[in-house]
Amino acid sequence: MSIVRYVVAGRELAFLPDNKTWTNRFEVGSDSSTRVYMIAQGKANKQWACSCPGWIMSRKGGRAGICKHLRKLTEAGVLTEIVRLRESKSLRLSSGV
Repeated sequence: MSIVRYVVAGRELAFLPDNKTWTNRFEVGSDSSTRVYMIAQGKANKQWACSCPGWIMSRKGGRAGICKHLRKLTEAGVLTEIVRLRESKSLRLSSGV
């Protein structure tokens, strides 16, 4: 699996190829440990997801998932910029499918 590094909105992100379910997949580091979490956008519903425990727990009871990673990236404009770059073909990632 190839990882492509891009700087988006001033942050270096390690992107992974799309798969059948997810697009715009990249890794973020935890603020409080050495853990690394996956952020990705669903191909079908266009919703963002995170592999961190905070996002997983926020999904309990059918609620929309949110976590501090997605909140920070949204506030910094990173997620919007990733989508814009992908749509303009400025950010090209090969498919892992």
